[in-house]
Amino acid sequence: MFARDEYREQHLQVRPSKDALKPVSLHTTNVYDDFNKEVNEFEPDLIACSATEDTFPYAIKLLKNLSHKSKAKTILGGVFATFAPNKVIQYPEIDIICLGDGEYPLLELCNRMATGQNYTDIPNLWIKQ
Repeated sequence: MFARDEYREQHLQVRPSKDALKPVSLHTTNVYDDFNKEVNEFEPDLIACSATEDTFPYAIKLLKNLSHKSKAKTILGGVFATFAPNKVIQYPEIDIICLGDGEYPLLELCNRMATGQNYTDIPNLWIKQ
């Protein structure tokens, strides 16, 4: 290490990372293939995504490109779903929209799905019929 780096570490209170000496490798798959693989192997009952306006097209592409057409329901939450639910619900890849904070509605949805109960009356959820 150069003296100048040591000076910076001392005066900015930055410590060298313990991971700094670990080898680095390049992962060359793409997120769509990786997502497909995970969904196919795990076979979930529910796929949850959160999206802003900028990331919404990527969420739709992830869901659209699933090679395994599972029985999984899809729920989209986040800023974009909250402020543009009428637009989001039109996409065939989306089954459910969560408006606003989603921690409790998502938990309730999972609990009801796990027990086979009706979940169409959960507050903050728009459910496609």
